[in-house]
Amino acid sequence: MPKEHGRPQKNLITSTPTAAKNLQDRNMKTQLTRKRLIEKKSVQEESFDELVPKRARRELAQKSEAVSSSDPSGILSTETKTVMTVEGASESDLSDGEDNSTFSRVGVPRLSEYEKKRLKNIRENAKFFASLNMLESATSLRRSVTKRRPPLPRQKKLKPDEEVVSRKSMRLQRLDPEGTPLPELPVKPETDYITRYVMKPAGPLQMVLVNEEQDDAFHDFQKGWNDTFSKVTMSTNRKQADNLERYRASLDRMTIEESYVCKVVRGRIYSMAIHPSETPVLIAAGDAYGGVGVWNLSKKNDPSHEVFIFEPHIQQVCCMHFSPTNPSQLFSLSYDGTVRCGDFTKTVFDEVYRTDFSLSSFDFLGQDGSTLILSHFDGGLAIVDRRTPGTSHEVFGTVEMGVLRTVHVHPEDRHYFVGCGGRTVNIYDVRQVKNKKLQNPVASLKGHSRNITSAYFSPTLGKRVVTTCYDDRLRVYDTSCILSNIDPLASIRHNNFTGRWLTSFRAVWDPKREDCFVVGSMSRPRQIEVFHETGSLLHTFFNMDYLASVCSINVMHPTRNVLAGGNSSGRVHVFMD
Repeated sequence: MPKEHGRPQKNLITSTPTAAKNLQDRNMKTQLTRKRLIEKKSVQEESFDELVPKRARRELAQKSEAVSSSDPSGILSTETKTVMTVEGASESDLSDGEDNSTFSRVGVPRLSEYEKKRLKNIRENAKFFASLNMLESATSLRRSVTKRRPPLPRQKKLKPDEEVVSRKSMRLQRLDPEGTPLPELPVKPETDYITRYVMKPAGPLQMVLVNEEQDDAFHDFQKGWNDTFSKVTMSTNRKQADNLERYRASLDRMTIEESYVCKVVRGRIYSMAIHPSETPVLIAAGDAYGGVGVWNLSKKNDPSHEVFIFEPHIQQVCCMHFSPTNPSQLFSLSYDGTVRCGDFTKTVFDEVYRTDFSLSSFDFLGQDGSTLILSHFDGGLAIVDRRTPGTSHEVFGTVEMGVLRTVHVHPEDRHYFVGCGGRTVNIYDVRQVKNKKLQNPVASLKGHSRNITSAYFSPTLGKRVVTTCYDDRLRVYDTSCILSNIDPLASIRHNNFTGRWLTSFRAVWDPKREDCFVVGSMSRPRQIEVFHETGSLLHTFFNMDYLASVCSINVMHPTRNVLAGGNSSGRVHVFMD
């Protein structure tokens, strides 16, 4: 069959005139549709330059340049510039009476009333910004920022021959105001720091006073020693008050006055002891520099106070006790590794023990005071017998806790002693100390979460143990029946954080009571507290006029109502009835 231009035609069978007419109409519609599409495509491909008149194109270009030049800094947005240009072109063309349909065909839309109002607002905003002179301000700011700073003036280089003369005051030149040279200052010997830590010679030391102004008073004190203190009866049987209320009333009668405050040693007090004689009251204190001070309270009305200071050691005196049998002997233990016995009748400090390791505490194993048990800071344990010649130990052992702060012997079963170190408090049997490590303590006192500073048996029967711990707790344990593990009988909340510059608190028993102990306090006003074994606060000693510091170390008289507290400046405060 014959083919027409375009795609090939299919074979059609026309059986009726109606079918042939329908086919003819369909072919005509297809051709008309093709023609319209071709015309529309050709109109869209015509360029803008061919349809827009020349005068309209020229004015449109001028308006675009004017808008761009009016905003060199770019304050107006691109959209604003385009709209202003299009609006100007539309108004110009419409005013010339040209055909609007042609202008619409190239993409310039006809503006509605809303769009005209919007363009008007844009023009008014642009004029307002132009009136603010923002372009000039921006230009001036830009110039001021980019303006170069003037260069610093160059310093004149000194010639090598010129010398700079530094100014010195007449004081530094050792001249008086008239220019006369002053005499040279004496050269200080450089032995103050060195000699402080040079060990004292081995053997006995004479009692030489540091405060030489008290020489005459000390000689008189020594002459009257035999008449006063040698008649003291050293008894271990102490009477206890009938009941707690009477004891509380006796504490209320104890007061302090100006004559009961005295500086006994030069440095911080680390230990104290009170002589068992009832009259006069004699108080001893050990400081941080190895000094031992003795205060005779019988001369309380003397403004100079009868205080005698000695230096038998070179480092802090950690523990002090008067002899339980000889009232003229004072034992002192120092961190420098020495233990000395000061005999006031012989005016000499005998050496009892010497070691190369640091010592922390001691106590008497026998009631006669001839045998001592000593603790080392590194966990060592030494037993010293004064009846044997030499200054070494007879038996030495170690404890598993690795550190020992205090040791205290049971008052009745004297083969038991309690030791504390780190976070551990144990009761040991001294018969197991045979030059070996003590692995199995007799009892362990549980409940401590931080380091412990002290642990002491009750003074008469040893049925209680009081401990002081850095977890801000004072704990009392029942040791009437010694078991392998002992839980606290009472736990008392107490601020024990003394810090760096204060001596750590150590709760000690009142020798006259089996159930009451005394401890320092960080509370204000400054005070000293007395607790019962149940945890109740019995009494607080305070006086805002004469007690204004923390008394970390405290000791009570074994028979009289006398309390002595020492602070970190070497002062001793005494409450008595």
